[in-house]
Amino acid sequence: MLLAEHPRRKHDETLDQGKNAVYCNAEDAERKQDDPDKRIGNQRKQGERPGEEKQQEPEKKGAHWLGRHTPPRSFCFDHAWDDTESVASHSDSVRFSVVNEIRVRSNEVTVSNKTFTLSDQLHQYLLSVSHDEPVILSRLRNETAKDPKHSMQIAPEQGLFFQLLVGMLGVRRAIEIGVYTGYSALAVALALPDDGTIIACDVSTEWTDIGKKYWEEAGVSRKIDLRIGPAVDTLDALLRSGKEGEFDFVFIDADKQNYWNYLEKSLVLLRRGGLIAVDNVLWSGKVADPSTDDPDARSIHAFNTRLKLDPRVVFSLLPLADGVTLAMKK
Repeated sequence: MLLAEHPRRKHDETLDQGKNAVYCNAEDAERKQDDPDKRIGNQRKQGERPGEEKQQEPEKKGAHWLGRHTPPRSFCFDHAWDDTESVASHSDSVRFSVVNEIRVRSNEVTVSNKTFTLSDQLHQYLLSVSHDEPVILSRLRNETAKDPKHSMQIAPEQGLFFQLLVGMLGVRRAIEIGVYTGYSALAVALALPDDGTIIACDVSTEWTDIGKKYWEEAGVSRKIDLRIGPAVDTLDALLRSGKEGEFDFVFIDADKQNYWNYLEKSLVLLRRGGLIAVDNVLWSGKVADPSTDDPDARSIHAFNTRLKLDPRVVFSLLPLADGVTLAMKK
């Protein structure tokens, strides 16, 4: 959600909660019989005859996904993207499922600084039963909220998740590509050991100056090596200085059209078994809209498709915050 090469495009429009919804299960398809154009992807399954009623499976109580009960409906469609902008040599058929509150339309999307598939009520519950956000991080979040682009800040549950990863992996050397006001850098630095360091790459002193005072107050400023300038140049400088394979963790959260460049350089700098986290890989669901003209959404989709075919990593795309991909270097 951050900057490194050029300002990110952010959309302040809200997601459509209205009538232009598409459902995938048989029950909802029947409700939409009067409007077949809104039933994309609801193709009859092989062997199912016209007029034949599908027996509903009993509801599985207690099922959950990231703390929410399994939704009775899902938003999905099957489509083939035009992958001319990606390195994939063919169009991939991709199936997406997004919980029922999310509606994707080509020009109505917002990037959220909470897990966007959760209702506000459920998000507050998630936070209430999680470890408390440290006061210093909460204060930085509140100050950042005054900025018009505050949605670029990572979600609090995302910061906690990164701290957990840093501890589990024994991270000592990390890189952050895109800093904004420094919340994620501070979260990671708080979890690093005393001799740990994070190289934080950004082009903005206006925003990073906000974070620096909190880094100092938290007593972790010595762990954060802020590099002002294009992130590609900073990564190239690290490579020239012989830092290949020396880093444990990289967080990519900058300009979307440079994601693959950042990944390539990060893989060289990362040790075997090291982890790369990539933010905004769902782009509020807009990556699932094949008609979108949003260049960031198209770039992220091309990135996701290309990473799927990359033999150098084992990865998982998580529906956390605005979508986070974790890629481990083999």
